[in-house]
Amino acid sequence: MPWRYVIDRRPSNPIAMARMLWNLVDIIRREKPDLIVTAMPAANILAAIAARIAGRKSCVVISHHSPTETHNPLLNRIDGLAGSLDSVKAVVSVSDSVSSTLANKSARYRAKRITIHNALPPEIEQLLENLAAERAGRIGTGRKVVATGRLAYQKNYPLLIRAAVHMPDVDIDIVGNGPDEDALKTLTAALGVTERVHFLGHRPRAEA
Repeated sequence: MPWRYVIDRRPSNPIAMARMLWNLVDIIRREKPDLIVTAMPAANILAAIAARIAGRKSCVVISHHSPTETHNPLLNRIDGLAGSLDSVKAVVSVSDSVSSTLANKSARYRAKRITIHNALPPEIEQLLENLAAERAGRIGTGRKVVATGRLAYQKNYPLLIRAAVHMPDVDIDIVGNGPDEDALKTLTAALGVTERVHFLGHRPRAEA
């Protein structure tokens, strides 16, 4: 199925935004979808409002992939209103930490929250199975912990780094980057575990 765009460029003024919304309403009325799934803050709002205006009983599922404090504050407030509409049947978060940032939304909004954790692509699943088969039966003297994700407070990396102090036979590889990277490296040095806690930076999924 080919991609179809509501507009051909990012709206630059209120008139263009209204046109984008109306185009989406027209598509919903014409295509009569049973399910609408969105994955960006602005799309969450547009789909909820457009489905309501279109008069369709489409099931709208909006999703959050990052903490709401990283969103535009105005979009975040409008999202709270749009997500409370009857057209929105579920509000999906990719982690419990992301879901917790929705706690200041209305009770109607919060009641729709569910968490569906990000899945691994099939090729990564196969890679993990291959690695497990290669290492089957091996007996090692040390242990390795690999943590992947954004270096932000929601991930609670300080807990992992402090745990390294009490596990002298464990090496920790931390894959990812984020706003807390410098603070985490400072903590690692302060605890004297820099030789066993390694910051590997961002890596492509297959490499990670």
